[in-house]
Order: sequence, then C-alpha cells, then structure tokens
Amino acid sequence: FYKRYFHTLITMPAWVAIAEKEGGDAEELPAERDGSLLLASLTNLYPSVTTLKYKGPSGAWRIVRCIDGSLSPPEDDGGWGSHIYVCIKKREEPKVEKRKADYGQDGNAGYGGGGGDFGDYDGDDDNSNWSKSILCSYESDGTSLTEDDFRDCFSQYGHIKSISVKPMRGSQPGTAFIAFNDSSIPMSLYGKDIEIDGIHIEVKEPETDDKERRKLVMIFRNEDLTKQELREHFEHYGRVTDIYIPKPFKYFGFVTFAKERVSRSLYGEIHKYKGTELRLQEPRAAKEKREMQQYGGGGHW
Repeated sequence: FYKRYFHTLITMPAWVAIAEKEGGDAEELPAERDGSLLLASLTNLYPSVTTLKYKGPSGAWRIVRCIDGSLSPPEDDGGWGSHIYVCIKKREEPKVEKRKADYGQDGNAGYGGGGGDFGDYDGDDDNSNWSKSILCSYESDGTSLTEDDFRDCFSQYGHIKSISVKPMRGSQPGTAFIAFNDSSIPMSLYGKDIEIDGIHIEVKEPETDDKERRKLVMIFRNEDLTKQELREHFEHYGRVTDIYIPKPFKYFGFVTFAKERVSRSLYGEIHKYKGTELRLQEPRAAKEKREMQQYGGGGHW
C-alpha cells in the first residue's frame, strides 16, 4: 500500500508556470508524468515557440533543453521548481514599421526585414491568376466621391483600365471597382492606407477563385477586435490582402494571404491574441473543392 502511495506522489504531474514574454502574465501547463513538457502543448498557446528559458541564480538566462518535441526539466533544481519560464520563438515579431509596405511610384511594394512571406514574390505566386482589380469602399458624412476623385488618386500607381463608381446610399457605403492593366499593381495596394480628401478608403481584393484558395477562417468570440488589429497579428506570418468580418458580428471572419502556403500552414492552429482565442480552419468551400479534385469529382466519399 505505502509503496503504491509514494509511487503515486512521485508521478503526480507538476504544473509549470509559463509567460509569453518577460514580465507578462503567466499561465500554468501540466507536465507529463515523466516530468517532461510537450512542445505541442506549448504551441497550442504560443504559436512559433521552440523552447523555454528561465533566470538562473546568477541572473543569466538558462535555456531549457528540447529534443524531439519534448522539453526536459532543469537538472539543477530536480524539476521545474517555482521558476516562471519565458517562451523562445522562431523569430522576433516584426516591428510595425517593417510590416508596412514601401510603395513606390510604380505601385510595387517592398518589405523590410527579409524572411517569411516578406520581400519579393517567389515561385509560389502565379501572377497569371492574380486579379487586375481592386474594390474600394468608404463611408463619409454625406459626401460621395466621384470617378475623377478615384482616378486622380490611383493613377499614380499605374495605368487604369476602367473605373466603376457607386455613390453612398443610406447606410450603404460608397464603392469603386478599379481595373489596372498590370496585375502586380492591385496586389501591392490591398490593405494600403489611402485617403481621398480626408476620407479613408478601404482597398480590398475582389472575390475570385484564386482568392478563395488563399483564405483562412477565423472563429472567435470578441466582437471588439478590429480588422486593423487582426491584420497586424496575421502579418507576422505573411502578407495579408484582405480581412473580412461580417456585420452584424457572427463569431467568425476570413483572413486572406497573398500566398496559399501561408494560409495552409495555419490550418488547425489556435492563436491567443489580446486575450481572445482565434481558432483557424480551412474554409468549407475550399475544402470541398479540394476534396472533389482529389477524389475525382464524387462517388468516392
């Protein structure tokens, strides 16, 4: 009896206090019965984390050993102890000014910092599929913008092929559909901060089959999260061309990346952002289309 009792005490799982950054609020995760901590448990809370660190007696950081997805407790304390461990991530989050594109007169965008999805487009992008158009929307205190207003503003980025403008009506925002000859110009404008006569213009990517495959579903409960806040979060992973949140709020939204591989890499992840849990999924329409192509169009379900 006593042997079984003490064995149970020894193998009871420990709780490990972890903070995303130094000085941040700590959360506790249970260690495995052998004392180890699974990296998969960490990444569910803190995406991109690779291991942990803690302050030793000298005040210097000590790195927790991680082998094959398993973190071993420090040997000096005989366990995890009462330390507050801090996450180490793959790379530092880019500063806001480096996430903003530098748009030249030719409409081409460049990002500082290098790595990830930022910088020049590579072979993952097939620009023959890119839309040559942008969809602009705006709201103002009764002043509707004209075709000439949009032409004067956007002609600086490249040759405009056509413009179709709809003025505001009641609670409906005003819109403008602008087509360019060069498909690289719209891709450089999506999400760019633009104002015309003091009116903020939201530049979005029109709906196309190519856009559909680059979408990611966000499921979350905080309706106070803004599109700009979500854009800033997801631009840590790659260039964002569009954020959509339905009105009234319905506990979901879509984020569209410039590259399909970025959206696919985030399928199934759970992000914690500003105290809100974001569950990321493949859109149902894109999944059904992919499965239909994979299994030959039906009859194989």
